[in-house]
Amino acid sequence: MPLLPVDDPAKIGPSKVGWTPLYEAKRIREDLGIKNLWIKDDGRNPTASLKDRPSAIAIVKARELGEKIVTCASTGNAASSLAGAAASVGLKSYIFVPWYMEFLTLSEVM
Repeated sequence: MPLLPVDDPAKIGPSKVGWTPLYEAKRIREDLGIKNLWIKDDGRNPTASLKDRPSAIAIVKARELGEKIVTCASTGNAASSLAGAAASVGLKSYIFVPWYMEFLTLSEVM
């Protein structure tokens, strides 16, 4: 079984998603009395979100299927992540958000 559900690696977009650094959290680990503790810095992803990982796969699958539009319903990171991933490969995205969504969050997906 492959690690990722990607049939055509050529469909992977130009955005560098993943391969973000891990940092050993030695002081916190010692304070908590645990053997190992590492912190993953997904803030280095294109939209600074861990949601960039599933969005990248969704975009690859959409491209493999020949889709020209992707969509999602979200109130936060998933929306901005999918919009960014779609834009990076020239796909249209339609993001559905609730009417009461904060403007600052909404501006991330525009």
